[in-house]
Amino acid sequence: MDSHGDMPCSSIRDQVPTCASQPDTSKRQDWNTWDDNGDLAKNIGNHQGCPNTRQIAYIGVATDCNYTASFDSADDVYRHISSVVRTTSVVFENSFNISLSVRNVSISDAQCPESVSEETTEWNAPCSVGDLNSRFRRFSAWRDSIDDDENAYWTLFTGCKSPSDDVGVSWIGELCSSAGANIVARTQLEWQIFA
Repeated sequence: MDSHGDMPCSSIRDQVPTCASQPDTSKRQDWNTWDDNGDLAKNIGNHQGCPNTRQIAYIGVATDCNYTASFDSADDVYRHISSVVRTTSVVFENSFNISLSVRNVSISDAQCPESVSEETTEWNAPCSVGDLNSRFRRFSAWRDSIDDDENAYWTLFTGCKSPSDDVGVSWIGELCSSAGANIVARTQLEWQIFA
């Protein structure tokens, strides 16, 4: 257990614990049902519940074909995502005493598949196949179906823009659970959405 007794942790080779918790799926749009009608402003700067010693949250990242196509090469995609994760990790380390480390990377081909089915990664489709929320639901279902108990969460980087100017969708309160997933649209400030 961590120092607060509510999050099972396991040690890794350099003795930095990692975390895991049980899923409690609640969509971000439902955050107003939380205490104080969703007013989270009182929690800014509050470190209660954060670990006293540094922990590592392992993550998985994936790109859809639209995101990959916005770069010159798969190497450029990898370098960009690495930069996003490093920048976010610094913020997490300073704010929560948690470092981010990429455990799995799945970079889709730049050419979108001609058809999408349950046998494939349904979230890897042209932008014309559903909006950001439907892509997120398909990615969440995929994430939940893989045998992966080690990643704190998975992120899908997409090149699809939302007509409503949404730049990301995430499950809230799902860090370190099999439901832990989010989607980040390609923008100039991706690391902030990723965070």
